[in-house]
Amino acid sequence: HKSWQCDAFVDWMPKMLDMPRKGKGMGVKDGRFTYPSASDNVIVDGMEIFSFIKNLRDSIYIGAFRNALNEGGGGYFDITLGTNFIATWNAWKTGSNKTQNNKIMSVTEDIRRLLDFKQLEINASEDKKTLQVWIDNKPYHLNEIGAGMAQLIVVLANVAIQNPAYILIDEPELNLHPSLQADFLTSLGAYAREGVFFATHSVGLARSVSEKIYSVQVLKGEHVVKSLEN
Repeated sequence: HKSWQCDAFVDWMPKMLDMPRKGKGMGVKDGRFTYPSASDNVIVDGMEIFSFIKNLRDSIYIGAFRNALNEGGGGYFDITLGTNFIATWNAWKTGSNKTQNNKIMSVTEDIRRLLDFKQLEINASEDKKTLQVWIDNKPYHLNEIGAGMAQLIVVLANVAIQNPAYILIDEPELNLHPSLQADFLTSLGAYAREGVFFATHSVGLARSVSEKIYSVQVLKGEHVVKSLEN
């Protein structure tokens, strides 16, 4: 947006801050608000909150439904699914952009490592409606190998392609063996520029990988949030 306004308190006195207009009002640059003067006197330093808002804008939310084979194209919240996802995978893997090629190879290698395969290759099918997966030199269609692997492909590819600041994911343990859940979150974190937030019903998973844990409980009809230090 080119214009906005907000209230700020400077020395406990409210001031109206306007997106800078030429010749009048306050200036703003990199989150710092200044009076228009030769010295550009800084009266409000909002760099940290501006940086956080920018990172939040550049973040990705991954809901609990993440199926690569839903009918048609489209997506679910911030992730691409279905035929749109398969088309993107194919374009990034087979196109001429080497950076995109390398990201798809990195995702494939992460999945191979997580599932302890000797060999893994993932390609779009000829009709571009599903993925064909080669595991240890044996071919499978995606619907033959289970929801857990489909989730790994969809989630890791989406975050690799979008390069988010933060990744917010609901129930990362879905469809995954307990031994894979922590490794999956660790791998996911490698694709986030700032970090990962996740909501889970598994306290054990939260304690095993989190720097900070918040627990939500219902007490006498009210939700209470508690911070649990690791």
